[in-house]
Amino acid sequence: MARRPASAAAPVRRGPQITQTNIWQYGADVEIPLSSGAVGAVPGIVYAPRRQPEQILIMAPGSNGGMGPGVDVADRGLPLTKRTSRAARNSIYARLGASFASGVNLDFDGEPMGEPMGRENGQNGQNGPICACLQISWRHCVGGVAWPKRRLKHLRSLQIAADDVVAAVSFMRDRYGPLPVVLIGFSFGGPAVWAAALRCEVQGVVALASSARGGQRFEQAGLDTEAGVRAMVHRSTPVLWLHGLADRNVDPAVTAHFSAIAEKHQEAAATTSNLTVCMVRACGHMFDCSRILAYQVLRAWLISEYGGPPLPHCLGLEVEPMLRQDGGFAPKGNRRLKLLLSSRARAEVLDLPEVNRDKLRKKHVKGYSE
Repeated sequence: MARRPASAAAPVRRGPQITQTNIWQYGADVEIPLSSGAVGAVPGIVYAPRRQPEQILIMAPGSNGGMGPGVDVADRGLPLTKRTSRAARNSIYARLGASFASGVNLDFDGEPMGEPMGRENGQNGQNGPICACLQISWRHCVGGVAWPKRRLKHLRSLQIAADDVVAAVSFMRDRYGPLPVVLIGFSFGGPAVWAAALRCEVQGVVALASSARGGQRFEQAGLDTEAGVRAMVHRSTPVLWLHGLADRNVDPAVTAHFSAIAEKHQEAAATTSNLTVCMVRACGHMFDCSRILAYQVLRAWLISEYGGPPLPHCLGLEVEPMLRQDGGFAPKGNRRLKLLLSSRARAEVLDLPEVNRDKLRKKHVKGYSE
């Protein structure tokens, strides 16, 4: 499908004004057609911007589909059809989508918060870029059906998930024009987003407790995570890794390994992409006990990368030794930031151990497969 030029973009579907009291009222259910002509559709929630958007934000869940990270562990995989439930209000994706579509920092209940930040400071905490936001589930996870775990390591499963993300990108660009796109992938959604980024023009990638795929099978199919990481660094695309140190579903070693690959490729290729790694103490896979901090990091990163002050300043942190005078992050002259965060909004410089591929292949290390 030919991409519509910016001058001929369709009229913006404007979102509601700030009168809601529930987070779910900011979104609308959609079914996304598959560009490959395959049967079915990708379920999603669109958070329409209240004025002309500056970029597009697409959020992909884990293998359980549904409302994504932040919900209680007992509610993981909560289907999008349950988005009006009380449990769904814990969704980090729902809060992120509603906040960036409205231009107002909202709490998990949808109430405006009085803490202006970013490029536009005004009433109700208006901040950062206005985004057209899309939260998707998977076509195979309709109605709360989780992706069968025995199939998660299959090549075909990742291909389907990547196709869903690509379809989401096409859907949003058809609606809002050829705007910059940022992809966020949680858990199994991580390798899906990395694979999709190889096929789409994107301006940012977030790997949220992301698993990974590698080895000959995935490499030959163009689905290996390392290829996606290298491509984003080569294109000078900003990347954020956010992971909990107490994650028992995806070992933090996966993030350590692939973020290190990004750094090495950045040095070799002399690119200028911002590489940010944040680890959260005592935080599990779903971010259910650290949902506020996880949201704050995601929000601060989006604001800092797209027009606002540096991420530590957005979070109210003092990590001055890692800042250059021009505002860039510069250990050894490169644009990198590594933070170890706690739920009390404290931060220190993160020292990641070196993790090779052999360690990731060990049975006790979860989250990587070939």
